[in-house]
Amino acid sequence: MTISRTALRSGSDALASLIMELSGRATRRAGDRMNEVLSPVLEEDQLASLGYERLSEDDPDAQYS
Repeated sequence: MTISRTALRSGSDALASLIMELSGRATRRAGDRMNEVLSPVLEEDQLASLGYERLSEDDPDAQYS
């Protein structure tokens, strides 16, 4: 991802907010992927306790093919 000039001009608070939002989305996507990879060997409650929760198919961050 590239930070646009517009984002840089919007001020440090707005830029920090955008970065935090994107990092949160990336964390959720990583948890979804870990859930997918580990689900054959771990129970659903174990995955949830690790924070690896499955995203719903209608979630904009879900990467279902």
